[in-house]
Amino acid sequence: MKKSFLRVSILLALLPTLSACNSSSHVILMNSLESMSGSVQKLENITGDRLSLMFETKQSFVLYFKQQNCGLCQQVEPYFTKLVNQNNFLIHSYSNSDVHHLELRNKYPDLFDVTPKTMFIKNGELVMTLSASKYNNEKAFLNTMNEFCLKSEMYSARTSKGLDYFKENFNDYFVFVTNFDNSKTHEIFADIVYPILSTASSPSLIVDSKTLGETVYQNFITEFDLDGEAKDWAFNVKNGTKKDAINYLDNIFELNEMLAKI
Repeated sequence: MKKSFLRVSILLALLPTLSACNSSSHVILMNSLESMSGSVQKLENITGDRLSLMFETKQSFVLYFKQQNCGLCQQVEPYFTKLVNQNNFLIHSYSNSDVHHLELRNKYPDLFDVTPKTMFIKNGELVMTLSASKYNNEKAFLNTMNEFCLKSEMYSARTSKGLDYFKENFNDYFVFVTNFDNSKTHEIFADIVYPILSTASSPSLIVDSKTLGETVYQNFITEFDLDGEAKDWAFNVKNGTKKDAINYLDNIFELNEMLAKI
């Protein structure tokens, strides 16, 4: 059993500043790679307005900043794909093609200056960036990312493999189900749930019901004697057993009470 540190507990000393591409071009999207099963996890793309909120509300998270026509970005993106498919870490990806990029760059000039850049944010403050030398070596990159992402202990389940990995490694955790295409559940996740989970002391599993697939999702939910038709579950698991659960869309007050106990 892994020791859980949901918050990103990282040395305050920064690694050497990245020497890479400038951030004036457009960004290239993650390659749509396919595994043997045809189901691949990707980084969690994030918009500038939501990213601004995460900084303003002092959240903790791992952020990858990228752009188009950057050779090093294209080189490192398969590394990220391999990382999130091996260990299912929740890593946010932000592109400088976003409409809010210039606003963010003006507000945080030391953060959004070069690409590719991986930032570890603790309570809204930058505590470490990944040095350029780590991007040039896949093994060094994966080892470093694994070391620090393990300390964040926040996972995203988009495949059956991701679910299996989590259930095999944890007995006590909090589960939040969302569909990021549903603006209401996405808003609740961004505004209410993530700020708490990102700085909590126990592991959490974020289940994206849409990308996970209907059959896999329903099988997972029914394991806990819940209705697989519902896509707005939040519940705690203790010793592998569900202890309490709510449909949070109609019970925001109860959701806040549940989150307060994490």
